[in-house]
Amino acid sequence: MKKSKSKHNKHWTVLIIPTYYGRSTNFKITGWQIKLAAGVTIAILTISIYLLSNNLQLRSEAKHYAELKVINLKQQQEIMRLKEKEESIREKIEAVEELDRQIRELVGLTRKNSKNNIDEGTGSMGGGIPLDSFSDEMNSSPQERSWKDQQIPAITSGSEGYDWLETTQKIAAGFETLNPLLENKVDKLKQLKKDVTARQHYLAAIPTKWPLKGYITSRFGYRQSPFGGGKEFHDGLDIAANKGEPIRAAGNGKVVFAGSLSGYGRTVIIEHGYGYRTQYSHASSLLVKRGQTVKKGDVIAKVGSTGRSTGPHLHFMVFVNKKLVDPLDILP
Repeated sequence: MKKSKSKHNKHWTVLIIPTYYGRSTNFKITGWQIKLAAGVTIAILTISIYLLSNNLQLRSEAKHYAELKVINLKQQQEIMRLKEKEESIREKIEAVEELDRQIRELVGLTRKNSKNNIDEGTGSMGGGIPLDSFSDEMNSSPQERSWKDQQIPAITSGSEGYDWLETTQKIAAGFETLNPLLENKVDKLKQLKKDVTARQHYLAAIPTKWPLKGYITSRFGYRQSPFGGGKEFHDGLDIAANKGEPIRAAGNGKVVFAGSLSGYGRTVIIEHGYGYRTQYSHASSLLVKRGQTVKKGDVIAKVGSTGRSTGPHLHFMVFVNKKLVDPLDILP
């Protein structure tokens, strides 16, 4: 019994002795106090290690999050840059399509397909842009889709956070290839429109429309004079018709004379440009004035027999670079 009591009362004495002068201090520590202190110490160490581990993990995640924020910012900047390029390309495509439409209207053609679709089997865009020349460089959407309907593909950070860079570089390379091609196409279409417009102005000005519905009574060149006296040179084409029939301008131009000429009677002279001038004589009445602009087919006078004439008809004359020519060489 004593041994058991002595075992439970086992304790340690801690003695504290000062280095120099002073009283020493001692206190007793029992076994359960030592066990409690050891348990508390182990618990504190465990918690500290856990918190340290969590702190290191949070720091690592915070660093990774910061890197992702930088990547995301770069993505947004790159996407905005590509969007601007895409918008520029869309504007150029729309310009090409608009020029294509204008040119087709100028030459009297209509498009079979809608504006946003590709002509079947042509390998070109709706605006007539050939894709074959840069399809190898552009690794993008199929030709069946219009560029106007295409969208920039989604860009993701990928497992390493940098896969998006390769994607944007491919898109940017495609845009860089497409831009000069579109600019060249726009320039060519503008020049084509200019050429077509100039050609149309030229064709409209050339006096190729018959000025009167009737029958030819005398051609250009030498003939037997209807007034007697042998042969004479006839400087125009006589077209007979009933008095009052409309005389029309043979081409677009400007009236440079509207009045009476000796031997020709009431006369209209039109300057067409490109070296062409026409004269309409023996009219009964004039319907235009000097300085007036007329279009091919406009009524400018009425058939008569004024001046040196044997009956109602039009005396039609054509000058090319101030030289008389046979009107039948110009009229279709």
